Formats: sequence, C-alpha cells, structure tokens
Amino acid sequence: MIAQVILDIAHEQINTVYDYFIKPVDIQHIKKGMRVMVPFGTSDTLRMAFVYNIIETSDSAKKYVEEVIDIKPIVDDEFFILFDALTQDPNVLISDVMQTLLPKIFWMSYQHVVQASDLSQIPDEFVHKFNKRLEWVIKDKDKSHLYKLKKLEQQGIVTIKRHVSKRNIQTYETWIELKEPEIRKNDSQLKIIQHLLTYGNTSKKELLAQYSKSSIQWLIDHEAIKEFLVEKRIDHHKFNRNQQIKTGSNISLDNQPIDLSKHQIYALKGYRNESIELRNQIFNQVLSQGKKIFIMVPERFMIETTKDALIKNFPNELWIELPSELSDKELYLRYNQIEESQEKIIIGNKKALFTQMHHLGLIYIVDANDSTHQTFEGLYYDAVELAKLKGRHLNIPICLEADTYSVSVYQDILNGNVVDLSEDLIDDEKHITIVDMKKELMEGHTKMISRYLEEEIKISLLNHQKVLLILNHKSYAPFVMCRTCSYVPKDPETGIALNYSEKNHMLYSHMTKHQEPFQKTCPVCGKPTIKSVGSGLEQLEKYIKELFPLESILRVDQDSLSNRKLYQYIMNDSKERIVIGTQMALKTSWVNTFNLVGILMADQWLKVPRYQAYEDSYLMLKKSKQLALNHLVIQTYDPLHFVIKDLNKEVDFYQEELSNRKISKLPPFRNLLQIKLLGMSYLKTYQHAFVIKEKLTEMGLQVLGPAQSVKLKENQHYQVLLTVKYQHLEPRMYSLLKSNEQIKIKIVPDIIWY
Repeated sequence: MIAQVILDIAHEQINTVYDYFIKPVDIQHIKKGMRVMVPFGTSDTLRMAFVYNIIETSDSAKKYVEEVIDIKPIVDDEFFILFDALTQDPNVLISDVMQTLLPKIFWMSYQHVVQASDLSQIPDEFVHKFNKRLEWVIKDKDKSHLYKLKKLEQQGIVTIKRHVSKRNIQTYETWIELKEPEIRKNDSQLKIIQHLLTYGNTSKKELLAQYSKSSIQWLIDHEAIKEFLVEKRIDHHKFNRNQQIKTGSNISLDNQPIDLSKHQIYALKGYRNESIELRNQIFNQVLSQGKKIFIMVPERFMIETTKDALIKNFPNELWIELPSELSDKELYLRYNQIEESQEKIIIGNKKALFTQMHHLGLIYIVDANDSTHQTFEGLYYDAVELAKLKGRHLNIPICLEADTYSVSVYQDILNGNVVDLSEDLIDDEKHITIVDMKKELMEGHTKMISRYLEEEIKISLLNHQKVLLILNHKSYAPFVMCRTCSYVPKDPETGIALNYSEKNHMLYSHMTKHQEPFQKTCPVCGKPTIKSVGSGLEQLEKYIKELFPLESILRVDQDSLSNRKLYQYIMNDSKERIVIGTQMALKTSWVNTFNLVGILMADQWLKVPRYQAYEDSYLMLKKSKQLALNHLVIQTYDPLHFVIKDLNKEVDFYQEELSNRKISKLPPFRNLLQIKLLGMSYLKTYQHAFVIKEKLTEMGLQVLGPAQSVKLKENQHYQVLLTVKYQHLEPRMYSLLKSNEQIKIKIVPDIIWY
C-alpha cells in the first residue's frame, strides 16, 4: 500500500504530493487525513506530512512512512473537496492551501488522550495505564496499541481526544471545591468558604483575584477546600433559559418551499420584518432537529452586531464566534467545542467556513453580494462559492441573505436554480429626490452639497433627526493639479494620479503605497498654484463643520468600523446627528435609522471601469434607500441613467442589465477567467501571453488581450493581462497556465486586475 502525502514546505519545487510505502504494521490503521512523519531529501530528514490519499501501487515510491502520528483522521472528506477546489490553479502552493484550510496549530505536536467512563469495561492489560481522571495519555511506547484502542472507541467503551502539547497550549486549569466548611477559620478564610457555598466550584484564578493567596493556601493545607483540574474552555454565549424564543407569526413554513433535508440554495431579502420572521422560523426548524447553524458574515465587525440582533430571538442557544484573528490557543479551544457539539450557532467570517462542523444543518450567508466574502490577496477564493460546494457535499441548504439580489442570483431564480423566499414581499416605498448637479453648476452653485440637500439637512436637524451623507472617497481629494500648467503628481510606478490627504499633507497611491509630501509650488512651472481637484470624505467633513459648527460629526470608513464609538452609535447610544461615510457605512445594520440619506456623488460608482459598475451602483443605492427612514437624496451629473431611474423598479433594472450582459457575453451568461503574466522582460512576457491566447482560441474559447496592466510592474516584473470568456473549461487548459522559470502566471475566476 502507498500513502500519498503533502509536505508542510512552502516552495515551488516541492509543490506536489509524494508517494511513500506503508509499513505492514501500519496498514490496518493509517487513513486519509492523518498526519505522518516521513524521511525527505538526500539526508532523509524527518518531516511532518499529511496523508492525501491511499493507493495500491506507485512507480515513484522509494521510502517508507516512518511514523503514523494520529489515531484517527483530523479531517474528513469535506476537507479534501475544498482542497481540490483551491488547488485547481496549477500555480497555487499546496502548502498555502493547507495553511488556509487547517489552523497551523494542527501542524504542531499534540498528545492523544484516551478517556474511559468505566474501568470495568477496559481490558486488563490497559487498566493500569489510566489515571485518577480515567485518562490515559498516549506516549510513543503506547502506539503499538492504537489499533486495539480504535476498536474500543468504535464499541463506545472509550473516547480518544487530541490535546496540543503543553509547551504549545495549556489545556487544563485549577479549580477549587468545598470539602469541610465547618473547620475553624478567620474572617478572610470565612469569606472564601461563603463564596464557595454561594457560587459553587470556582476557578482558582477567580478566587485569587478576590482573596489573598495565603488564606486560600491555608484552607487547602487544612483540607477545607480542595484543588482539582478541569479542561480549560472558551466562554460561550449562554442566556436566560426562562426566556421564550420569539418566532414569526405571520409567515408559515407550510406555505414556503423549504426542505431542510436536502441541498438547495435559497435567497432571502434580509432587512424586511417579514423576512426576519421567516429567517427565525427556519433557524428554529434547524435547531429543533438538533443540528447546527453556521452564519457567515463578510466583515469582522459584523460578527458582534449580527449576533446581538439574533440573540433576542434565540436566547436559549449556545453561540460561538470564530473571528479570523483568534490566537492559536483560542482557535484550538473553539475547534474542540464545535467538534464536541456544544455550540449550536456558529458565527464568523470567511475563514470560519473551513472549520469542520459536525451535525451542520444550514449555512446562512449574510450580505451574500458583498465582495469581502472573496479573498484577493494571497490565495484567492470566493467563500460564497465554497460554501455552496460545502453545502452540496453535506446535502444541506444554503440561504443567501441580501438586501437586494445580485444580477446572477436574479438570473438563477428565473432559471429555477435558486428558490426566492421573498417573491411575495413588496418593497418599501420611500421618497427619492434626484438632484441634477449639472443644473446646479449652470446656476452658479459649485459647492459639493446642493442647495436642496443643504436645506433638507437643516430641516432634519431642526427636528432633531439623524442625517447620513455618503461620499465614496476617503481622502481629501482624488488628486491635485497645478492651475497654471496643469501638472498632476503621479505614482512613478503606475502613472496614476496620487490622492491627497489634507490631514497629514501627503500625496499617496492606493495601488503601490507610494507617498510623498504635498507641495503648493509646482516643480514644472515654479508657480505656487497646486490645488486639490475633486471631493473626498476629509473635505466633506471640513465643509459640514463650517456649515453646522455646533453639530458633532461621526465619520464612518474602513478605518473606523472597529471603533467603539461607532458601535455605540449602532446601539443608539451616540449623540451625533450627522454621520458621514464611504460605502462602508452601508454595511452597518442601520435600516430605517436616518430621516435623511444623501448620496453626494452617485457618478463615483457609475463611472468605475468595471463590468459590474452598474450592478454595484444599484445595490449601493438600494442599500442607501433602506437606511433612510423617509427621504433619499441622490446627487448626480447623469439623472436619466437607468440605474438611478429604475431604483423603484427592480424588474426593469434587472432586464436592462441582463440584456447588456447577454450581448457582451458576461456573467451570468458566460464565466470569466483572468490571467496575469509576470516576467522580467516585457517582450517575452507579451509573447508568452500571445501564445497562450492562440492555444486557448484553438480550444474554442474567447480570449481578450494581451493587454498591459495599469500597474506596469509588480516587484520589478512586467504585467500583461488576458481575459477568457467561457461556458465550460477543459482540464487540459490548466496545463497551459503553468508558470515557468521566466514567466509567472496567476489566474482568478473574476476580473480583479487592471
């Protein structure tokens, strides 16, 4: 028998599986998904590896697996399905995929602990190996018994757990229990006894925080209290069990096409009260079957706000959060809790999707349209698509919650591939005013806020109502220019105009991180006439303070969303009545919060050079409308654009956009694959791209390019782009996209490079 293994080495030359013979003694218990030690290289250095597959024969196997570390696999088939999806790209490092799918703590050393409940059922040869806690910590000399122990586990006599070695993580903590409360004691010791009588067993750490160490030690020495060890656990979210779970009363599951027993994709417009009731009923149905729910949110800050919004409806359930920045220790403990089926509702962002969740009954994706569900840096993946793959494997439903459906989801609903749970719900009617900024200019008004919007802000503030203003540019201005000779400072690497930040008087590039000090004197003509052009959030904040000097302002952008002050505003504890922000403000849970919402420059979304620009603009404007309690004001230079005109006519928008996409052979009618080639020589890189284009064209694929990237170089390598439109890809196509020594190739199933 042969074990195909993956080595934990990040190197292009070792980016494959390796074949090793399995020793006869290990054949019975080695399984796919276990960790092993294998000799590697000319010096046969022992390396930790991961069993990818077990096969009968191999021509390349030369050495034997030295040691099988695990008693049972640490991952199941779901892991390998996701692994295969992420390694379709021939240039992806397998080690990167492994680190994405598995927390690095699983690559650390750990012990196996055999837990018994009744020693009378344990074979005599093993009884003496168990300690007072009925645990047997497996050592190297015990590994010959692994096969017998596995049989005992299958019979339900023992359970086998993994514990990370104590040099990596502390898995136990000391607790105190009361033994002899009547023993003579002083006042300080009496308080400790009273604490234990009132609250029961307590961690020693908690007692030491309230009482003196000497008093606690005296009681231990005189056997009034006793120390014992318990497995250290993460605090979970548990609430008053006397509360009644709230369920929807207006929508019946009997009238909805929901089947939780099979894989099906559902779509739900999540902000309406009726949709919230339906969501709660679905959750109750899943939980009543003893299954778990995984809620995936796009942003880290949304974990807390989403949980808070749901807790009042599910106070009796145990919750666990899986934010991406957990330490190894915290992550390990939370993985253990999930594996042991304690928590029923798991909430996290895209990284949490890779957690193994036994008895999972539903994957619920919040803001399914949000591009943050995709990872663009490092290993590319789309967590929504991987969630669908996971749901298909587990044969469970997926629910895509969005305020407004994407064009692709709408087409899938028409084709019967997605079930619309909101088809009978009527959109809220709100007052929308469109301000033509060209007319404002013609009438001599050049300010960033129109006269109409300024007047509406004044009225709202006089009535003590809240106002939200959106301008989707974070800095002070998009660029600066000399008013004498038209010189514009540009990024030396990309040739793109530098943004201006007045706060620190710097010019900077978002693409290359290049920055330089702002100077009013032009280096070309020598005149002190360099000034900002265009508007940004910094400039808006300055202008609003001038208009309303007595009003405090809350600013919301990507840098402030983790700010405690913002969270207080979400919880309606803040005094600010004017909020300004980028599109990040639209990711909050502020539905029907603001009397007035103003979009200062809708054209900033409409004119972005992306094929999804109109769709993104429409989704943003619809979200803005939902945040407005009464009135939405849109400032634009293109008031007759169909995206703006059809804001209250969803079907008209979808028909127009789908018609345009069909003519252009764009998603959802064709799939896209973008190819980026990087090389030291521009000519050789371009020629290689052209060869790839010719070969892909021969396969019947439509290929656009080669085209020079806007950012000409990346790490001293020239960049050339190809875009492929296709319905189905042949596996042999990927062999053409393999990097070589001179040309590196990257591919993504979307357009992300320009």
